[in-house]
Amino acid sequence: MQLDMAQVAFPPGGRSLPLRLQGLAVATACGALLAAAWSLSPQAGGTGTHVQMGLPGCSFLARTGYPCPSCGLTTSVSAAAHGQWDLSLSAQPFGLVLFVAAVGGALLGAAQAVTGRAMFRRLKPSWRWVWTGGLAMFTGWGVKLAAGLADGSLPLR
Repeated sequence: MQLDMAQVAFPPGGRSLPLRLQGLAVATACGALLAAAWSLSPQAGGTGTHVQMGLPGCSFLARTGYPCPSCGLTTSVSAAAHGQWDLSLSAQPFGLVLFVAAVGGALLGAAQAVTGRAMFRRLKPSWRWVWTGGLAMFTGWGVKLAAGLADGSLPLR
């Protein structure tokens, strides 16, 4: 039995084209996030990197002296993109999780775009992902608050 490589790469019925386009979309989105993170200079203080994109500073942090749940995410992802793992973890631990997910998404998306094989088959859309992500972000926020209170760096004055 001889294997026809055209049948492997492009199954009959064109079923792989939607999968390839889906993979390309995921790889492009994740790649854009990683490129943006790499183009920024992570701020050593753990927050404020997003200001380089023209976004305003955190009003919650300015008013209370405590970071909001998303404070430090941009810094964390940017630091991870630059290989600054300690800064990434201290800025917002969930940012490192997002960075790893973006790298995985870019690689799997590119593989799906090239091969036409479903790489995200087991990742079904579900509210469980939203709740898990939210819980992980708030856990990272709690870790950041606890560390800041323990070392005296919070509240900001």
